[in-house]
Amino acid sequence: TYEIVVGVNLIGADQFAARQGYDIVWDGGIAFAEDNRKTEATRTGAYVRTGGDVVGVDLRKDEYQEKVFNGSVDWVAVKTQYFTSVVIPDGNTRGAELIGERFGELDDPSLKEDYEVTLRVPIGNDGTDTFRIYAGPLEYYNLAAYDLHLFDMVDFGINFFEWMTRPLAKYIFIPLFAFLHGFIPSYGIVIVILSLLVKGALYPLTKSSFKNMARMRDLQPKMAAIKEKFPDNPQKQQEATMKMYKETGVNPLGGCLPMLLQYPVIIALWQFLPQSIEIRQQGFLWASDLSAPDKILQLPFEIPFYGDFVAGFTLLMGSSLVVQMQIQSTSAASNPQMKMFTYLMPVMIVAIFNKVASGLILYYLCYNVVTA
Repeated sequence: TYEIVVGVNLIGADQFAARQGYDIVWDGGIAFAEDNRKTEATRTGAYVRTGGDVVGVDLRKDEYQEKVFNGSVDWVAVKTQYFTSVVIPDGNTRGAELIGERFGELDDPSLKEDYEVTLRVPIGNDGTDTFRIYAGPLEYYNLAAYDLHLFDMVDFGINFFEWMTRPLAKYIFIPLFAFLHGFIPSYGIVIVILSLLVKGALYPLTKSSFKNMARMRDLQPKMAAIKEKFPDNPQKQQEATMKMYKETGVNPLGGCLPMLLQYPVIIALWQFLPQSIEIRQQGFLWASDLSAPDKILQLPFEIPFYGDFVAGFTLLMGSSLVVQMQIQSTSAASNPQMKMFTYLMPVMIVAIFNKVASGLILYYLCYNVVTA
């Protein structure tokens, strides 16, 4: 169960304890365990739940952070990318304190982070206090069993999107992931099927977007004619263009809105898969660990922004993106700038995604193939 129950029995506490009580301290955080320390460090921190909210300190920007909380506290915790230690009091508390300190920059191979979480406890009438300590994986159903919002310490993106991405992960992707693995032992195949299901669910939005973009391309000659007819009158151009949209029933934003509605799903999966401990150390095809890059070639040198290795799934994803963009862009052959963008964009994507977890890249590879 990954749970340890600790009982504190105070005898003659008035002779040695402070009048207001004592502290339970988890000192030292949790040691890094993954190859990519920078990625792990961005998902590491200390947290407390108080007043119904989960608040934390992390060291992505600051080398040192400290926060003090007074009053009732549900729990305090430290976590890394895949593991956590949570201290849960069964009685009253006076508050909590979180301290984090980073030694080295995020790109430093010897980077270390140290955390200290303190639970302040009053002295009870009977002198006995009980605490539950969960020390184990960040597995959703293990944490949900406590009914204390422990999984809320897991990051699901910037606050603007989190109100959408967190429910998507908790109530759709995590249950679906567990359901598929119930009868499919390979997590690689589970990810492939997940990409097909998500693509199928988003198909109406994708179809609407592509159809509207196609209709907009059909109107390009008419838009060019309007500009020729009113070369020096932008207002007339706008009026004629809006009249054309109204007559043809084309919405100039119709191609963008369906795509924008897909972004919360994309962001939720971007956050969910790399933090899913289920795929940690699970292999698929040539990838030995779906939670890490699938290195197919180790380079004797390092390329800026790319790294010192070649990831197989990332190369395939870049190739699939080239095919997809060529299919979508009918004007690439006549427009040199568009033709250059068709190849430049995938190269940038390959460079950026080379160090990303292969499980996430596998998902996007399958997604791009089906889209094409």
